[in-house]
Amino acid sequence: MTHFVAPTYNSMMAGNPFNHIHSILNTVAQSYGLDTRFWEYRLQSNWDQIVGPAVAAHTQPDRITFRKLQLLVENSLWMQQLVFLKPHMLETINAAIGKPLITDILFRIGDVSHAQDKANTFEQLPALPTPSATMLSDLSHYTKHIKNPDLQLALTQVMAKALMVSPVTHDRTHRARAFPQTRPGGQSPA
Repeated sequence: MTHFVAPTYNSMMAGNPFNHIHSILNTVAQSYGLDTRFWEYRLQSNWDQIVGPAVAAHTQPDRITFRKLQLLVENSLWMQQLVFLKPHMLETINAAIGKPLITDILFRIGDVSHAQDKANTFEQLPALPTPSATMLSDLSHYTKHIKNPDLQLALTQVMAKALMVSPVTHDRTHRARAFPQTRPGGQSPA
């Protein structure tokens, strides 16, 4: 059985200690197999700009598997038309991606009526409640070693919001499990 080994800090930083965050995120995404999902999202959210509004109104990218784009098409008439446009679409899509990621397009008839809804999922999420001052104060204990005050506050707020959307209520037991106390020397209490 082969085990997945995540890239280490040293392997990602080899050669240049000042890598851009973009290159580090790409390395991590590729290591965990997330780069294809990233391109799927980018295609779905920018589909009308990539292929034009006429084609986008009748199609929607579904997923990428084995470098093949599975494209949902409204009906068989559009599918037939797109067969003739396939070489041009491949060039256009790969140009938008910036590398030859897609080698083929597989057409299948499907529901494309909610294409814009899928791309705008994040805009439809409800706003999170504001964390209480007590909660922020409690959580600041865990970020007090961060020297940058803006970063410290941002991390504290992210932790508070994560606890607020958690299905477990915000109580001392949950906090103890989520953020265990450590003793000097890095040891956890027994």
